[in-house]
Amino acid sequence: MATYSASSSASSQTSPYNIARPSGVVEGTYMVAAINNDAGNNGSGIGISGGSTWNSLTSGLGGDQTGYRLFWKIAGPSEPANYSVTYNTASSAYSTAHIVTSNDAGTEAPVWQVTTTSGSGTSGPTPGITPPDATALEIRFILAANSSSAARTWTPPTGLEERTDRQESGWVTGSSATRTLASSSATSSLNFTCSGSVVDRVGITVGVPSGAFDQDILPSGIATGEAFGSPNVVAVIGPTGIASGEAFGGLIISTPQPQTIEAEGVASGEAFGTLTTRLYLGPSGIASTTVFGTPRLAALIGPVGIASGEAFGSTNVAIEQFVTPSGIASAEAFGAAVLDIGYPQTIEVVGIESREVVEDPHVRNLHRLLLVNPSIQETPAAWDRLHVRFGIHRGITIIKDADGVWSSVRYPAQTEIEAAQKVFLGGRRHDITPDEADELTDAGYGSYITLEPA
Repeated sequence: MATYSASSSASSQTSPYNIARPSGVVEGTYMVAAINNDAGNNGSGIGISGGSTWNSLTSGLGGDQTGYRLFWKIAGPSEPANYSVTYNTASSAYSTAHIVTSNDAGTEAPVWQVTTTSGSGTSGPTPGITPPDATALEIRFILAANSSSAARTWTPPTGLEERTDRQESGWVTGSSATRTLASSSATSSLNFTCSGSVVDRVGITVGVPSGAFDQDILPSGIATGEAFGSPNVVAVIGPTGIASGEAFGGLIISTPQPQTIEAEGVASGEAFGTLTTRLYLGPSGIASTTVFGTPRLAALIGPVGIASGEAFGSTNVAIEQFVTPSGIASAEAFGAAVLDIGYPQTIEVVGIESREVVEDPHVRNLHRLLLVNPSIQETPAAWDRLHVRFGIHRGITIIKDADGVWSSVRYPAQTEIEAAQKVFLGGRRHDITPDEADELTDAGYGSYITLEPA
């Protein structure tokens, strides 16, 4: 589950002043800071320091009062309890600072946009962005000045969770809110709403890239609830001993081959929830209820020993290998399936005792199987005057006789051809079925079978 935290601070001093490190900051935490003041400068003099280096993204002046500056960094191994904020003014100015963090982000610089609005009003517009990826964290900041010392508070846009809301003596104010995006589509402008009129608003929207695990995820002994929530995972996943609840929730997995999910000992609940994956799936020993929920699979699927419930639910499967679950005791093996299957273009479901093996499948074969008969060079065929040998390559015919025995025949007689169950004449390419491919492979002709796009 995503972990976010935030802190804010405010001051009417000259400089510097402190803002506390948000809770949960560890090495690798993604941190974004937005700071404003009413000194009337362009914000370039605003600074923040402490721990690993803060990187400036942008600065400017909203209207004629609100200077602002935006920073980001990845937390280092030793972060201080407080960060020092400076804003380089000769006399005291009012300022607020806001830090928002994520422990589920990548390491690339964020994308950002700024909207400035002059004049008084209660609406604080923030711009839309084109996210860095489909599951990015979006942070929106609103920073403003006030024409009086009256207290001001902000309400975030619908769908965003407020992280900070701070003012200093009523003269400057600011707020932040976040949401996790569900697609890479551009977002739209959204408004914070202030409890009273403010001036010179600065709206900043930041897109923080989502994180991707770069190592094994091996949880064990998870008792209840969600192990991972709705993550975007690039990893080997091998949970063991998960007792109940959801092991992965709504999951998007883009795992490079060869990787594997080997869930063992999952007692109840969903093992993977709603899953989009491109990898080898080989769970075993799953006891009950939904194993995979509603997955989209591009993978080899070979579960063994699934006792009950649904093995795969409603599946969109694009695979190029066997789908061979065995030992499934009851219920549906695949539910309503759409199958794009390459070689060997077969589904072998073993040991299912009741209900439907594959309910209303739509099968699209992605490839065709070809038998290319072996050939032999016959020599000598002729001799020229300089005694140069010429060879003839003769295709070998493969025959399945009346007794079901496959053999190679160099010069098949017409009576042999008429009596045979199956004949693949030499010197040609033959389309064959998966069953024929299996038989030919067992008979020693597997090296002559090839797979081509249909």
